[in-house]
Formats: sequence, structure tokens, C-alpha cells
Amino acid sequence: ASRQQSERLGEGAERRDFAAWLSAEGIEEENPEIARLDAHIWEIALLAPAAPVADWRGRLHGAIMADARRRPLLLDVLGGELRRALEAEKARARLSANLAGLLAEAAAAGLDTSAWREDEGELAGVRISERLASVTAALDAHRAARAAGERRGAVLEALAELGYEVCEGMMGAWAEQGELVLANPSRPGYGMEVRGGGEKAERIQMRAVAKS
Repeated sequence: ASRQQSERLGEGAERRDFAAWLSAEGIEEENPEIARLDAHIWEIALLAPAAPVADWRGRLHGAIMADARRRPLLLDVLGGELRRALEAEKARARLSANLAGLLAEAAAAGLDTSAWREDEGELAGVRISERLASVTAALDAHRAARAAGERRGAVLEALAELGYEVCEGMMGAWAEQGELVLANPSRPGYGMEVRGGGEKAERIQMRAVAKS
């Protein structure tokens, strides 16, 4: 998308590669580092349109025009800044891609992702990491709740097949109270107590109990 936007902004403009620009400026390309830095600036511009590209291009031009003694130092300083900026933007792009994938997964699971999508494209790396952690936690909790509900449903279905009375609302009561006692008409005075089945419970416990 950034590349397409850049192409639209450049419609009608004269396109020249870096070597052609140097030739037009009457400058010989003596240092391959110059071409590398120019490539870094282009790559950062595609990843982050708001980056100070004009400033970097001005500094690169200034380094090219400087005398041979000062040029290596100017290129070295600019190169270090550009490499750090490029690494940061690549890391942010990876995090953004991870966040987009996780949000798609959360939406497919039925979660409301509208709050997480606010200013999604304007987040810095640290804030993207924080949002990733938030979405991951919510998705994990949703999965745990769903798995716990499936475990409770499977147990109640099995007990119903054994003759125990299972009625609507028992799933919710079990989840809320943490335990449930089911009666079996064929065994008056006794019932089956079930415990566990919550999101953090490692196992479900069942035992026969006397009913008053």
C-alpha cells in the first residue's frame, strides 16, 4: 500500500536512477556507500512516509559535495542513523503484520476488535507490542472459556446418557457456582456431584453423594 501511494505521488515526475542523478549533478560516484545510503532512504520512505526523508537526502547531498577529508565522516554518521531507522521501521512493519494477523484471528473467533483497530496504522513499535499482548491475552481467555464450556457440555451429555437429569441452565449454573449435583430417578436419595470444569481447572471431579 505504501509503495502504491508512493507511485501515485510520483505520477508525472521524471524518474532517474541514482547514477543518472549523480551524472546530472556532475558528481562521480566514488564511494559505493553513497548508493547504499540512497537505497536505505528509499526503503525507509516506503515503510514510513512520515520519516524525515528530505532532511536525509539533503545531508546525503551535502556529504557528496563535501571535500574528500570530511566526506567519509559525514557518510558514516548518516549511515549509522539510516541503518538504525531502517531496522526500527522493519521491526515495526513485522509487528504491524503480526497484529493484523492476530486481529483477524480474534475477529474470526467472534471477539469485537474495533477498539484494538483504532489508530492501528499510527502505532509506534512499543505500543504495537502492548496491543499485541492485549489481543493475545483476550484471545487466550476466549479460547480457555470456550474449551471449559465444551468440557462441561461433554460431561453433562455423558451423565444424561447414564440417566441423570440434565436440564437447560445447568451449564451456566455449573460455571457460576463451580459445582453441580445431578439427580438420577433410578437411584432415589443419591446424586452425582461434579466439580471443576472452569477455565483454570485442570480436571473435572465427580462423586456420588446422598441427597436429602
